[in-house]
Amino acid sequence: MGMDQLLDIRDFQLGYINHWIYVDNGNPVMIIARYNQGNKKTYRQFCLQDSEWVEGMPPSPYPLYGLDSLKNNSSKTIFIVEGEKCASVLHQLKWPAVSNVLGASNVTKSNWLPLRYYTDFIILRDNDTSGIAFTKAVSAELLRINPNAKIFAVNLTPNISGGDLVDWLTNTLLLGQEWDGFSYLDKNLIPNIQKALEKEIDDNKINVEECPQVAFKKIEALFEGPPKPFNKEFSSVPDFPLEVFPKDVQEFISLTSKQFSQTPDFAGTTFIASIGGLIGRSIHLQMQEGNPWKETANCWAMLVGQPSAKKSPIMRRIFSLFKPLEKKAGIEFIAAKKEYKQIKDMTGEDFEGPIPIRKRYITDDITTPKLRELMAGNPKGIILRNDELKGQLKRLEKVGNEGDRSFMMSCWSGLEEYSEDRMCRESLLNIPLCLTWIGCIPPTALLSYLREAISQGNNADGFMQRFQLICFPDHKKPFTITKEVISSTLKLKIEDIFNKIDEGSKDNRDLYFSNETQILFNEWLEAHENNTRFGKHPTHWESHLGKQSKPLAVLIIVIHCLQEILEGDCKDEVNEETFKKALQLLKYYESHAERCYNSISGGSSNDAETILNLIKQKRLPSRFKAHDIYHQGLGGLLMLA
Repeated sequence: MGMDQLLDIRDFQLGYINHWIYVDNGNPVMIIARYNQGNKKTYRQFCLQDSEWVEGMPPSPYPLYGLDSLKNNSSKTIFIVEGEKCASVLHQLKWPAVSNVLGASNVTKSNWLPLRYYTDFIILRDNDTSGIAFTKAVSAELLRINPNAKIFAVNLTPNISGGDLVDWLTNTLLLGQEWDGFSYLDKNLIPNIQKALEKEIDDNKINVEECPQVAFKKIEALFEGPPKPFNKEFSSVPDFPLEVFPKDVQEFISLTSKQFSQTPDFAGTTFIASIGGLIGRSIHLQMQEGNPWKETANCWAMLVGQPSAKKSPIMRRIFSLFKPLEKKAGIEFIAAKKEYKQIKDMTGEDFEGPIPIRKRYITDDITTPKLRELMAGNPKGIILRNDELKGQLKRLEKVGNEGDRSFMMSCWSGLEEYSEDRMCRESLLNIPLCLTWIGCIPPTALLSYLREAISQGNNADGFMQRFQLICFPDHKKPFTITKEVISSTLKLKIEDIFNKIDEGSKDNRDLYFSNETQILFNEWLEAHENNTRFGKHPTHWESHLGKQSKPLAVLIIVIHCLQEILEGDCKDEVNEETFKKALQLLKYYESHAERCYNSISGGSSNDAETILNLIKQKRLPSRFKAHDIYHQGLGGLLMLA
């Protein structure tokens, strides 16, 4: 630290006596300064913030004072004292000695882990109740980090109330000499002090468990026997109900999945999200007669599986069905630009016709400002597709992107509009917000986001619960090379479905339930809403269930449109069969979402196994605290905010 900052600490308060610098990993992190005013002594703490020393304590656990005395020291015994003053005396003797900040009351808030590789300890305790409490607390910490630790206690001043090492020196070897306990010892006296102190310690040391004054009792192990294997089985989930689709769609999804030796879950979910995104807000489903409540077809979907589960290749295969549409959109855009240029050339610079905008269906990597711009030019909606969903979620957490999370949440319903005014560019008014979002994520990466969703923190805001179409199938299907192929005829039929839905979505329309279907929906809604109230479920699960009307509407619209194309007849009335199929799919997605949230306990088992391995590697004591792990980032385990 600079001399000017050191002078500031000396002048911080009247009566400066001394200061001690705490070092962690070779860097100064804390200073304790002592000031005397009359008979009153006070201590001030200073820590580093942005390269400046400010008054206050750093975050716990606090480092020990004197850790640098352990380096290159041949002694196998570590001395522990109550107070920096006594530790500094031992350092002048070239003895390894440590102390903690603020004495007995702060022992458990200090980081004792650097001592875990040592086994022999001597505590030079003060002769008072505080010294006894200090000895007990330190002994417990030492045995926690090293169950084989041998701990001895020494009371150097049994006849001096509150006496310590400095008092022993001033009343024995240094009796009658002018030494204040803070100044450096006369180097000529150090050999005699070393010899006398060694003898005094040898004559008076006693095992802490046998010392009647300390009365320390060793804490026995909490567990007996070797650890048992963790149960990592996930809850069972139903198979994807392919039967809800028309025959051609069933065959296409089944063959696509077989080509990757996977179950139909990923392909089926991607297909639904693709159709829903293609429809977007062009179709509204009237949820109740005489009620303005409507829902759109956009949705948020998530493919959960191990990195080897072929999530991304399957998703890309389904999205290849958009290529003919994108090609057509490109041709139309070029023609529109050409026409625009011709008209502008004919009419001159005063022409104010709308500038052609290319129709977009999908984006893979996008910032929020660009997403707003895309939505402004594509009022039906846009599909955000993420091979690695975690990357897009991480972007929302970056400094400066604080508003992006709430904006994305506004895009979920498909019904909201957005206006933006900025000084440096033209205002964007009444942008229709409609986002279909689908991404792939492994369960370990999903775990941290679900933990945030069930916590009481800032991110327990219902964001993750908006991912309603979640599939997390078992990855147990054996790999086999299939000779089955998707015929060109079948592929053309599926591409034709996409083309007809795209053409049909150019005009907005409303769907409504038939009388019989409305009765079924009302019965479901009443039972469902009552199930999500009155504290029957954890808050995070109530939040998930409370949003299920939206995905139910999505599934109804998608199945209804597929049936329309199959029958070649456009109908606005939703029948009972469509509702029942959608409800079957909804129950499927509910089970898979529940598996994801239940996997948090499985994730806890993974964390526990990591901790067990750290103990076996002796990187962590058998008795440990949370900060022993988090402070050092052991095993990649991070504390949840």
